[in-house]
Amino acid sequence: MKSIKSLIIPFTISFLLILSCTDSTEPDEAAKISGNVTNSLGEPVPNSKIMLTYYTESIPLRPETPFSFNLTESTHIKLWITYHNLSDTINVIVDDYLTQGNHSFTWDATNSEGLIIVSNYYDWHLKIGGNQVDDKLLLNMTYNNITGNDVNNYESFATTNDNGHYEFEIDRLPFSFADNEIEVTDENGVVIDTVRVSNIFKIWALHTDYNPSFIDSVYINEYSVTEGNLSFD
Repeated sequence: MKSIKSLIIPFTISFLLILSCTDSTEPDEAAKISGNVTNSLGEPVPNSKIMLTYYTESIPLRPETPFSFNLTESTHIKLWITYHNLSDTINVIVDDYLTQGNHSFTWDATNSEGLIIVSNYYDWHLKIGGNQVDDKLLLNMTYNNITGNDVNNYESFATTNDNGHYEFEIDRLPFSFADNEIEVTDENGVVIDTVRVSNIFKIWALHTDYNPSFIDSVYINEYSVTEGNLSFD
């Protein structure tokens, strides 16, 4: 019988795999994050990309996520990433017939088009023969050094219009608005910490012509529009 002898999700310095322990709740449909992006002269800046980062040092930054596993015999395997609790595939890491032994693959947090995806919960799936393992991970990114044409390599939660305005629905965010306990595990899957994630975020604006701009400690309200105005230097 084809089986998984071992499955290890190792980590680099820049990240950990984080598993959620609580169920998410549905926020109010009217809740949004909205704001305007301007330059130092107060002029609107269209085509600015809006990002969010979890405001806690307990959650590390964007990963390159290695997956390692051992096959007891040669078989077909598939490893892929989807949006959290959805079937939409973001990227297929491998879909091939592999020989017996140890195998390692890395997901660089990009989608199938090569764009780096936003901070959020995602699900990974590993199917080996007739067995499948599914779990979730949380990406948390920073954008301090993203300038120039590198901005084009990133997805965003929203993009400003010709008036420098942006808005997006609150239900695009992964948290539950209640205190959300998540477990941080080491490379052997052992829980090393439990972290509470609140709905306090850092909002970023990125543009090819400016250095990144951000607002610290923005409290996201599940029942109203949260304002987040940013200005480039």
